[in-house]
Amino acid sequence: MLCAWKLVVVATLVLGTPSLVSARLSGSDEAQQFTQLLLLYEYGAIEDPAVAESIVDVVAKVDRTPAETRLFERLQRPASASFLIPTRHPANLRERLGADSPAEFLQRYVVLEFGRAEAARLALVALKLDRNVKSVSPNGAGEFSVSPSDPLFVTASSPMNYQWGLHALGMPYAWDLARGHAYIGHVDSGVQLDHPDLNYRPQFSYSFDGGSPGEITIPATFPRGHGTHTAGIIAASTSNPTAQNGYPNPPTPIGVAGTCWHCTLLVARVVVTGIPALPVAAVVAGMSWAVDSGAQVINVSLGFPPSGGFQPPNCASDPYDAFCLVLSFASSRQVVISAAAGNGMNPEVQFPASDSRTIAVGAVQSYAGDRGYLWTEENPIGDFRGSNWGSPMQYWGVVAPGRDVLSTAFTNDDWFPQARCGDNGFGSNAGIGYGICTGTSMAAPFVSGLAGIMRSANPLLSADYIRALILLTSSEASAPNQWVGYGMPNGYIAVWVALNSANRLTPLFALYGPYTRNYFYTTAPQMGSAAVIGTMPPYVSTAFNWYSALGTSVPEISVFPRTAAGARRVMGFHHPHEPGQPNVELRPLLRLSFKCGDPLPPGATSVCASYPYHVDHFYSTDYNEAQIYVSAAGYKIDGIEGYVYPYGYAQPANTEALIRAYNPAVDDHAIFPQSLQASMASQGYTVNVTTLGYVYRNNGIRPSY
Repeated sequence: MLCAWKLVVVATLVLGTPSLVSARLSGSDEAQQFTQLLLLYEYGAIEDPAVAESIVDVVAKVDRTPAETRLFERLQRPASASFLIPTRHPANLRERLGADSPAEFLQRYVVLEFGRAEAARLALVALKLDRNVKSVSPNGAGEFSVSPSDPLFVTASSPMNYQWGLHALGMPYAWDLARGHAYIGHVDSGVQLDHPDLNYRPQFSYSFDGGSPGEITIPATFPRGHGTHTAGIIAASTSNPTAQNGYPNPPTPIGVAGTCWHCTLLVARVVVTGIPALPVAAVVAGMSWAVDSGAQVINVSLGFPPSGGFQPPNCASDPYDAFCLVLSFASSRQVVISAAAGNGMNPEVQFPASDSRTIAVGAVQSYAGDRGYLWTEENPIGDFRGSNWGSPMQYWGVVAPGRDVLSTAFTNDDWFPQARCGDNGFGSNAGIGYGICTGTSMAAPFVSGLAGIMRSANPLLSADYIRALILLTSSEASAPNQWVGYGMPNGYIAVWVALNSANRLTPLFALYGPYTRNYFYTTAPQMGSAAVIGTMPPYVSTAFNWYSALGTSVPEISVFPRTAAGARRVMGFHHPHEPGQPNVELRPLLRLSFKCGDPLPPGATSVCASYPYHVDHFYSTDYNEAQIYVSAAGYKIDGIEGYVYPYGYAQPANTEALIRAYNPAVDDHAIFPQSLQASMASQGYTVNVTTLGYVYRNNGIRPSY
């Protein structure tokens, strides 16, 4: 909903078409003005004290006490109130987070609805002057910016007929080093759930309005296909007949390759059913959910341009602004954020790419003669003109392929044909779920995918280190400027440095949930933090989903606060090849999950009646075995948690067998070093004892190998 009034919030979700939503809504003056405010109330107020729950309750009441009436008047008599973050943290979780944590501040936000734009405007002015209000801002409108054996990866005569962007970034060389298995937050319009080239993980999905995360449900006023396209750039199912054993590759090569071959997408749909605009609240809540769920990287192919009437928050003077808080929350968890710069060819980088806690990403041309030059649209459509630029690019920006980028597309839907976006196939082969699109929305996912590989190559690197590494290995690092920033990332060099920033052993964080009755293991510190706090999916109830750490701490995780995961029992590899034995192919440790409430196969039994909050994580180094647990026991594949020496080879020196065993009394699988087998057996882990491979025991330092 675009509007000329200066206080309205307008988002140009870098879908390459800032004008698309405005063109469809221009007939409605009311649609072009905000009616909601995002409010952070001062909990410590002496006059009219209130928490988010009491504000929502008081506004909903018809009969109010005198004190409640005074609060209602102070809030400027809103028509309704709701929580900014619909997923509520239980009280004990809030105590563990701390009163001043960004996550807790986001929980304290409410969305006030006033019904009419004029009433919301007057309320905004009054609330800005109220000493009980820590932060207040409009909830405005947004738009999406559009911008290798897989048959569409190979080189062809026209850039529109193959994945030129992956070649331009040098990804074939980077894939020789690592292919990636990180957890990447995808804050977008959702995805086509049944697309054959996307590994949709229902246990890692969220929609702001509580509906399906699939794009099939989004309003007609939004272009269906934006999220499906950006998701494919990040992590389309990539096939290679010589890829490492156990990788979840498609059995038959199809379609396109993803930048990060085996990354797991945490899909957050931030388009709201029934609302013909993109609310700020939805974007903030979607990003918050991704951080809460353990994302290591977040892709934000969207943005809010100042020229559209949105005034980016000044996070230095108003750190309690909702958007500032969610960026601070992500920063506190060391999450890398890749954000699109915008498509207006304006000297302004849209928010949040204009915030230094992100990597701002502009777009470059696809044609061979112009490759590396900033994308410019020869036939502009409204504000869809080319890549934005400005001072943020010079300090924390890069460029990536953005024009005519081939990726997955929503089947049989040309969602923005004026910008060549849709299921337009490659050449004349339309209607098969693949097509090109243009915009900085298409550029940001390349950087997210690259960051995902780097996160996989060394999960313990800080977000600042990852950002600096991407910037300083880009083509213009010696002389960054406000047009292309640090230039085009060099995928090979960035991954090589990340991979060799420490030895290739990585800790496998070990945790136990007393209510979930579940041993859990991960190589991702962010996922470990989510488990400790109690917000990691899948879960039956967040109130009973917290985990405690096991094992020995190592110094590298000090940069990850509250990562219980300081504890770990064993170390495996974060890469499929060990330099000392390059001919030995390491095996991926696949992670699967099941929770009470998931469908059970016919004839299966469950302990959920006794343990209603139960979750089980199952680990395997054999993809065929994992598939059996999916089909026969109702498990879902979460992702890959590093690599181990294969069982059956000669056992390497200083390693222990990695054992998997099952405890039928609580329906839980656990993995552990062989030296702990007697201890685990005493807890009931005595059934289906299996050796998965060999790992190094963690003694507080990285072992030599």
